[in-house]
Amino acid sequence: MTYDIITTEGLNAKADDCDPQAMYIKGMRVLFGNNVDSKTAEAIDYISTAGSMGYAKAQRQMGWCYQNGLFVEKDPEYGFEWIKMAADQGDPMGIWMLS
Repeated sequence: MTYDIITTEGLNAKADDCDPQAMYIKGMRVLFGNNVDSKTAEAIDYISTAGSMGYAKAQRQMGWCYQNGLFVEKDPEYGFEWIKMAADQGDPMGIWMLS
C-alpha cells in the first residue's frame, strides 16, 4: 500500500498506529516541512523508528543522514550499518549506496 495521496489526519492516524511506511512519510514531511512545522528531532524519531521496524526506505534515509551528518551527529560507520540493512532487503538505492 502506498500513501502518496492521503489526508494529514489519515497519515497521522496510521503513524500513531505504528505503521512503518506512514511513520517514514510523516517523518520526511516533518523534516522537510511539507504541510507541518519542521521539527528535526521529531522527524528523525519517526524515520528511525520506521527503520527499526524494518522499513528499508527509512533505513536508507537514516544511513544517509548519519553518513553526512545531516540532522544527526556524523557517524559514517553507523550510517553504513543503516544502509546495509536497507540493501540487505533489496532496496535499490541502498545497494547503489554501498557500491
